[in-house]
Amino acid sequence: YGIPNWIKNGNKKVKVNYLSALIDDEAESIKKEKNKTFRGLKIKQSKWIKYESELRIFFEEIKEMFSSLDIMTGKITIDTKNRYLRKDGKETITGWIRISLDKENQKKLIKTFLPHSQKILAIID
Repeated sequence: YGIPNWIKNGNKKVKVNYLSALIDDEAESIKKEKNKTFRGLKIKQSKWIKYESELRIFFEEIKEMFSSLDIMTGKITIDTKNRYLRKDGKETITGWIRISLDKENQKKLIKTFLPHSQKILAIID
């Protein structure tokens, strides 16, 4: 369930393509708050509860990849209190990581991920 080594250890282009797809597929929409600032971009996944440690490792690898691109992320959160049932009856938990959207990080995200990520386009006014 972890990220393949050839991606984790790949060059910048490989990492950017992987993270762009992850952002576009798994990130929550970016919305402006009332005070005209952006919320953090939140990458979120749910996994069968027995894969809790693998979910944490996955987000640690994601955090490391963003860090290698000089993009700041927040703490990793694994919510074990709120559980959900899949259609097959298996219990799942949710994990996420937030990416700061302060002005400096916005510039880095735009420089790194455009034109690859459609969601990053939402940052641009």
